[in-house]
Amino acid sequence: MRRFQNQACHSILAGLALCVVGSGLGGCQSSNTGDGGARMEAFVDLMIPRRIEIQKYLTRPLDVEGGGRADTIEIILAAYDSFGHGIKTTGAFQFELSDMRMASGDKVGRRRAYWRVEIDDAAAVATHWDHLSRFFKFELALPDGELAPGQYILDARLQTPTGEMLFDQYTLVYRSEAQVGGG
Repeated sequence: MRRFQNQACHSILAGLALCVVGSGLGGCQSSNTGDGGARMEAFVDLMIPRRIEIQKYLTRPLDVEGGGRADTIEIILAAYDSFGHGIKTTGAFQFELSDMRMASGDKVGRRRAYWRVEIDDAAAVATHWDHLSRFFKFELALPDGELAPGQYILDARLQTPTGEMLFDQYTLVYRSEAQVGGG
């Protein structure tokens, strides 16, 4: 029963967020007068993501193809509402993997990979939501086919349904093939 309530709540929240965003475009107009719009905006403001966080101890290189070298990055990411509670969300997730520049004021070096993942419906949420950890999980194939040992900067961005951009960054250290997890 609780699982059904959570799914229903998340569906309602996503719909309400889209109504608030779309109201400026003529969507979800209400014939009611009063402060219903203000209450809806306050509700959405409380429930949409306010922060994202790459789960540093769970994010790792993977050997999905079985060649003994990392060919995929598994990114585990949490989204938090204004109360600091982990939530499901919709939006455009963007990930960038770059070389790390040592002894530099700007540590972000050459970009190795860029991925964009749209989560815009229940099927996409179900694909990327890990029920055990209660985080989003993204397995993103490396365009070069493998990751050399080294230090990298991993950037994560989420454009929320209201247009706000959230950001987190992580220094990913990959030492050797022995460190690679299986897919």
